[in-house]
Amino acid sequence: MNKYFILMLVVILMLCSCNANSTIEKSYNELRIEYDEIADELQLEKERNIEIEEKYNELVKTNEEQNEYVEQLKEALDYANEQMGIAGDFIEHKNPFNADEIKLLDRVNDMILVDKLEYISDDYHSVKGLEFYGTMTVSGEYFHQEDSEYSRECISFVPDEESAILFPKVIGDERNIWMTFGEYDEISDLFGEQGEYGYVELIIDYYYIDLEATETSNVANIVKVLNKECEGINN
Repeated sequence: MNKYFILMLVVILMLCSCNANSTIEKSYNELRIEYDEIADELQLEKERNIEIEEKYNELVKTNEEQNEYVEQLKEALDYANEQMGIAGDFIEHKNPFNADEIKLLDRVNDMILVDKLEYISDDYHSVKGLEFYGTMTVSGEYFHQEDSEYSRECISFVPDEESAILFPKVIGDERNIWMTFGEYDEISDLFGEQGEYGYVELIIDYYYIDLEATETSNVANIVKVLNKECEGINN
């Protein structure tokens, strides 16, 4: 009887142990699933934080750029107001215009005079250069000009007849209108390979008339090339 009782007790204990192990394993699996879910949520939260930080940095950068642009506008406005005080009432001149008579902020076609380089002495006065700002769309022939004894390496531009009349021109300046564009290394890629020539349509926002009696040229600044057609390449 005692042996039977002991045997039954062992069986009961074994069954209880199995149930306990099953319960523990089930609880572990549930905890593991819950842990994985929490880990996934934390990873998503981390990625969201990174995304928020990136957007914040972009906003900061954009704000800095906007502030810089605003400062530039303020400086330009201050300069314009200063020049207004110097120039007094400004007028619009016919083209060609008188270089001696034109004043700062006077207008010629769509361009405004912002600087006037003069040589003045007791018995002599001459205008050496005139600097204009204003946006114009123009077209004409372009070509790569090699570095030589008389000129630097550059892109030269000769406007067609319709565009040529848009550029400010000084009375008595019998030269054909042509110009170069900025630094060659900075803009040469816009005009193809060395030696290329052809037709181009572009937007400019700056034009300098060089009136000194030297081997120099007028200068313009390119805003954007709208269309370019290569007509050939000089070897």
